[in-house]
Amino acid sequence: MALKAHSKKALVLLDQAVFSGGSFLLTMLLARVLGAIDFGYFSSVVLFNYGVVSAFSALVVQPFQVSHTRFAGNSYMSFIFWLQMALVTTVVLISAGISSLDHQLFDAFADLPIGHVFFFIGFVMHDHFRKVFLAKQEIQNVLILDMLTVSLQMSVSFFLWLGPQKTLAETTFLLGLAYLPGFVIAVLRIKPFITGIRQWTEYAKVHVQQGKWLLITTVLQWWSGNIFVVASGVLLGVKTLGAFRLVQSLFGVLSLLFQTFENYALPEASRILSLSHADARTYLRNISAQVAIGFGVILVALFVFSTEAITLIGGSEYAQYAFIVKGMTVLYALIFLGYPVRIAVRILVMNRVFFIGYLLSFVFSLLSYNALLQHWGVSGAIVGLTLSQLILILYWQYSLIQKQFILWK
Repeated sequence: MALKAHSKKALVLLDQAVFSGGSFLLTMLLARVLGAIDFGYFSSVVLFNYGVVSAFSALVVQPFQVSHTRFAGNSYMSFIFWLQMALVTTVVLISAGISSLDHQLFDAFADLPIGHVFFFIGFVMHDHFRKVFLAKQEIQNVLILDMLTVSLQMSVSFFLWLGPQKTLAETTFLLGLAYLPGFVIAVLRIKPFITGIRQWTEYAKVHVQQGKWLLITTVLQWWSGNIFVVASGVLLGVKTLGAFRLVQSLFGVLSLLFQTFENYALPEASRILSLSHADARTYLRNISAQVAIGFGVILVALFVFSTEAITLIGGSEYAQYAFIVKGMTVLYALIFLGYPVRIAVRILVMNRVFFIGYLLSFVFSLLSYNALLQHWGVSGAIVGLTLSQLILILYWQYSLIQKQFILWK
């Protein structure tokens, strides 16, 4: 049993290396293929995709992660698949309507509908399948999907780099097609038949009950995490915003690692919690300590070699912004320390507490961003992000103590 658990952890790490490494290399290649302007538009498309993924995750995957052990059989799996597809279709139709509006705000995306639809559907559904298979501890399926998709997207990127120049619409179309084989494989594994519909009302109630808080929280989470970034572009200039976004892309690899840690640990912690609260606390402490070494090495390396890191991904003109890399390493160390607390709140289904934490963080960000940016510039943005994260963790920790769920004594 211990060997099996060890094997699963090894597969998770291998998969994350494939997925995170592939995503980072893809970003670097596309930055060179598309050029500064088109890559900026592409980044906007990806940011939109991530926003939708977060909303869909709140409504579909996150309730599934803590509820799938309650419902046996294929009926629940089929329900969440068709719920996800219904949401995807809704967003596509709304986006098509918006893009058809005659307004200069949408001129830059006028030639995107077909390419972006393919890329959007592939992006969102791939994320859905990854999280579902991780929740069910089917790590082999996740690895197959990621290796296939990353290989195809890297092939597309090298083709674009070495071949004739492509438009942004053509690029997103080709990248979207690269998701298709993985989509087919995942559907064949899940077999989402329309069965057990009588139970779907019960499933829907669970998702509405949990998802309503999680969805609102997702919106607050996005703004609390991005308000300083957006404001820095408005108050400090486009170049500063570009540097901030460049550093964020570097730390995006770590964000993916954090997400994978949560996607793997949360369902297991939820299962253990159903047997023993004490064992669940022990599990969270132990798994956090195990992965802390790997995260710590990465953060220390980025702090020490901050100039080299930002120059490597952006060029020598960004060397002056190495201090942003140092500040972000401190922020991400704090984020990691708060992950066991975050997971504990999730498995105890304290969704109201989860929401209030992000509300407090958002209110602080909204009230402080102007003063911090005016007085300390980009450093103020990093200070603001760090303090808002600290407020979040302290409130969650206080709520866990009130619930007699104490992670550390």
